[in-house]
Amino acid sequence: ASDVYKRQFQAMFGRFSEGSQSSIALPDISSVLVLRVLEYLYTGSTALTLDNAFDLLLAANMYNLDGLAPQCEVFFECTISSESAMSLFELAH
Repeated sequence: ASDVYKRQFQAMFGRFSEGSQSSIALPDISSVLVLRVLEYLYTGSTALTLDNAFDLLLAANMYNLDGLAPQCEVFFECTISSESAMSLFELAH
């Protein structure tokens, strides 16, 4: 399990005040991205675009979604062009 999961489960079930909450805040991920991640978790794939692939790759690494990261990497390999290279470079930094 990822460190992010561990902190969230400790907050839900631990001795902290968050333990009585019925939801978990995900401040590092947008609601649209949460939907894409949930889609991946339930189906094994999700719609990758130049607008979301980098953020999905970050989420995959953050939440140890080992199958999603390679899908994002293959997407980048297949879609990289001279036009998109600069955008990907800017996203990476």
